[in-house]
Amino acid sequence: MLLSAFNALDTGVVLLDAQARIIQWNAWMEAASGVAAAQACGRTLPELFPEVGQSRLPGVIADALELGAARILTHTLNPDLLPLQRDRGQPLLHNVTVQRAGLPEDPICILQVIDVTNTVERERVLRDRQNARYRAVVDTAADAIITTCPEGKIQWANLAAGKQFGFEPDELTGRDIGTLLDHGGAWPVACAGEEVGDLSIGPVEIMGRRQDGSTAILELSTACWSNDRRTFVTGILRDVAPRQRAEGALRAAAAVSAVSGPALLQALVRELAEGLGVKYAFIAEFSDPAGRQMRTLAQWCNGQVDEKCSFPLDDLSWEALKHGEVVSVPNRARRHYPEAALLQELQIESFAGTGITGSDGQPIGLIAVLDDEPMTDIGTVQKLIATFAARLAGELERQSAENALRQLNAELEERVAERTRALRDAADELSAEMRRREDMQATLLQSQKLEALGQLVGGVAHDFNNILAAILGSYQLIDNRVDHPTVRQVVAHGRKAAERAAELIRHLLAFARREELKPRAVLLAGIIPSLQGLFAHTLGSQVEVRFDVPADAWPVLVDQHRLEVALLNLAVNARDAMPGGGVLEVSVSNRVIGPSDKRFAKAGDYVAISVRDNGAGMAPETVARALEPFFTTKEVGKGTGLGLAMVHGFVEQSGGRLFIESRLGSGTCIQILLPRAAVVPCAQIMDGGLDGEHGDAVILVVDDDDQVRPVTATILRDLGYTVMEAVNAETALALGLTAPQLDMVLCDVVMPGADGPAFAEKLRAERPHVPFVFMTGHADRRLLVGATVIDKPFTSTQLAEVVLITLGRSRPGGEDGVGSALLSGSLAGIG
Repeated sequence: MLLSAFNALDTGVVLLDAQARIIQWNAWMEAASGVAAAQACGRTLPELFPEVGQSRLPGVIADALELGAARILTHTLNPDLLPLQRDRGQPLLHNVTVQRAGLPEDPICILQVIDVTNTVERERVLRDRQNARYRAVVDTAADAIITTCPEGKIQWANLAAGKQFGFEPDELTGRDIGTLLDHGGAWPVACAGEEVGDLSIGPVEIMGRRQDGSTAILELSTACWSNDRRTFVTGILRDVAPRQRAEGALRAAAAVSAVSGPALLQALVRELAEGLGVKYAFIAEFSDPAGRQMRTLAQWCNGQVDEKCSFPLDDLSWEALKHGEVVSVPNRARRHYPEAALLQELQIESFAGTGITGSDGQPIGLIAVLDDEPMTDIGTVQKLIATFAARLAGELERQSAENALRQLNAELEERVAERTRALRDAADELSAEMRRREDMQATLLQSQKLEALGQLVGGVAHDFNNILAAILGSYQLIDNRVDHPTVRQVVAHGRKAAERAAELIRHLLAFARREELKPRAVLLAGIIPSLQGLFAHTLGSQVEVRFDVPADAWPVLVDQHRLEVALLNLAVNARDAMPGGGVLEVSVSNRVIGPSDKRFAKAGDYVAISVRDNGAGMAPETVARALEPFFTTKEVGKGTGLGLAMVHGFVEQSGGRLFIESRLGSGTCIQILLPRAAVVPCAQIMDGGLDGEHGDAVILVVDDDDQVRPVTATILRDLGYTVMEAVNAETALALGLTAPQLDMVLCDVVMPGADGPAFAEKLRAERPHVPFVFMTGHADRRLLVGATVIDKPFTSTQLAEVVLITLGRSRPGGEDGVGSALLSGSLAGIG
């Protein structure tokens, strides 16, 4: 029985006596060596296999028998130990474990032979896959990437490196790095590092030399890594000339800010063209009421200011410029827009531009740059054009240009730092990736991105909303106290900018799924058809939009603004799927979901919104990944991969589901199912829509922010209320307990010491009938269940409405008292 178990082992076992002669080996060894046990017994391994005598194995066996030393001889370091084969004649790769057993006076040696053929093959396949992915990334990088050996010889260079130095990539291999870079620079120092991580540097500036003898200042970041006991250096090099030209253009634009009239426009268009190194640039205004014809105010052509001219807006990209978007096509512009006469006439390969808007927010003109060569650093181009557009719209102060320059430098430095970190991370992951499955790695990376974004947005939202609350309130107080038209116009601009900032915070919170939705009961028959004009303007004349929204469609409980943004997002995706034009259908229907449908957590009544196009459609593997954040099938620079992910997140937050039906060549249908609202919607409260009277009440304002509290108190005093102020809960409690009259408390949620809800609990113990309204920038709503809440930033009108409702001087939703958008969104649990 013992011999049967010995032969049944799925590994080779060899027993040797004190003279290293074979006592026994099992059936596994017979099959792998082709030598029967009876033939092997009594002989040494070198007698059976002469080549074994030249290996380390006899010495290791002797050490085990004499000294008791146990060793493992691996295939990696000892590739030819025993001449073993697998059942099909394939060489059997193996490790050998050697150890002593038995009594000291009569020792034996046990050899265990382990088959590692499959393991070695799996490691090779994983290594090849990882190398292929790494090359795919670096070969398409815009920056030059070069790897050198310890002797400073180039081992590998990407396509961008060959273009930077004037060589084919293969021509660089084997060259000394000193032939391309100044020896006084950082690379030779980096090569001196003896261990991985000793000298990972950057970014630093270094002089590069091209094949034609010309030089360029390059920004260099390097990282050291090790392979086969040798240390290599990989560096990323970026030409800083585009950035320097952009910085020069910004400085020059700031220097000419005191100029006015045509001279200012000519100076700006010259600086813009020279700063970006493009052939054409122009500033134009609309010359017809329909906004289809442009007339240049200043024009730069081939190195000089050119005469004014007129041209039509004859394609969709120029049309999009009118609405303040920064539109950029870094290459193949004529192929993208074959009907654009201006692009064809000037042989334009790339262009970028944005609209110039007036004080009323309406488009008044365009600023654009064009070139017959591709634009490489499109991010710098977009930033520079946006800065010039702002200056042309009236903000010509020097501080604006300096702030734009600082922001540009910070973003460029961050991009270099990110690339350096990415290079180090890639080197670290080369060995770890072999032990991970590809799909698990992709899922983990996406999850980390979303979590990081969520933590960042949630952390700063509260402070930003506090700041914006103070800004909006201050602008309202100024507007109420001055009559000068110019001052009021400036106030309007500032207030609009603050409102845009608040909207940006809401969008970021929505993507991170940390924004509190403001659902209310709405009728889709009154909302969706009103989007006809917006859809037509956004999608263009080549897309026919059809709506089918029955009047008897059930109401849904949803955030109306977020729903409109989601539908517009789906419409833009449908337009991009129909480059030659097509039909977009938006339909609504009532659905009853039964308990047997496991796709829904709860059975009941739902309303289905379907967005269908007749475009190219999607393959099944694309549909399976369509809702993943950052996944996109669009060209680089034309999509972020966030659109459908944001729509999906909004639908899930609203208690609904999103489904995709698509087939290649048959178009796509995206269906949103939202739960039916239990109440019939009524009209929203409009600004000034409450009929109560202000004044004759004492209000305690509690906020630790020294900008928000005084502004809020002043707004309430302007409305006629008597206001007490407290900077923290301790001071507020003392005022609240001693005040002879207290009609309402307006309190911040997050404060040092005791927070707002804790303070309310203490005051209500003594004055239970005093109503509370909590102000919050982005607090944990679980602390405020059943409480009255107003979100920062808020307008003076919204604050006035909340006070009237809380004091019982007017009912929300009109005379019938039905819940409104205001109460179902920013406020909850009044009474």
